[in-house]
Amino acid sequence: MNKRTEEKTKKVTMTVAETAKLLGVSPQCIRVGLERGAFRFGTVVQMKRKVYVIYRSEVEALIGKGKA
Repeated sequence: MNKRTEEKTKKVTMTVAETAKLLGVSPQCIRVGLERGAFRFGTVVQMKRKVYVIYRSEVEALIGKGKA
């Protein structure tokens, strides 16, 4: 992935830590919630290790900051 694509992706997605801080919960809560399907703002992809994909627009819509 080139730097430009990586920067664009960063704006579209969030890390587990960013999401946890924004929602006021632990990173573990975010990981478990995504794994169990309790949170619809992201998904888990099983590769060599788990990759958590969290969509910024979905989280912002959940807390009322989004344009949706």
